[in-house]
Amino acid sequence: MEKRREFLTEIGEAVNSVMIRYWELQGHVMQPSRFIEEMELDIDPQEFSVSGTSVHYHKYVRHGVSAERIPYTRGSGAGSSRYIQGLTKYVENRMGLQGVEAVSVAFAIANVHKQEGMPTQASRAYSQTGERTRFVENAIEEIERDQILDEIIDRYFGEEIIDKQIMAD
Repeated sequence: MEKRREFLTEIGEAVNSVMIRYWELQGHVMQPSRFIEEMELDIDPQEFSVSGTSVHYHKYVRHGVSAERIPYTRGSGAGSSRYIQGLTKYVENRMGLQGVEAVSVAFAIANVHKQEGMPTQASRAYSQTGERTRFVENAIEEIERDQILDEIIDRYFGEEIIDKQIMAD
């Protein structure tokens, strides 16, 4: 079982490293990066499977959000908004602004999101690939194209003979 766990962990870490690289290439880097810090691998040697999870908002970064789905209405007078609170935290962390200034910038961003959706056209300037979505899909395409996992699989199973120790484990 330990050999299986070791193999699956190495596979999961290789996949994660490619995903993290695309996350960063697309300009989603902020210190601290909760996406990276909260990545977890779920290894199941019994089922011979590995899966991964991270922060819930990665799906919005991965797929984007259309303008009509942005949870903000300019001038609504709502006393509080989790969306604006989240944007304010983002502004504080990304831009180092605080207080009223951070809230003001958060509202400005919300107005652009409401017009363009997420990601915005201007945000592409932060990307080294020209893309701001599909980081998971781009990582998977690279893993398949460059056969990144083949070396690990060959190391554990050999090129011709399946390692009976791993399978019997």
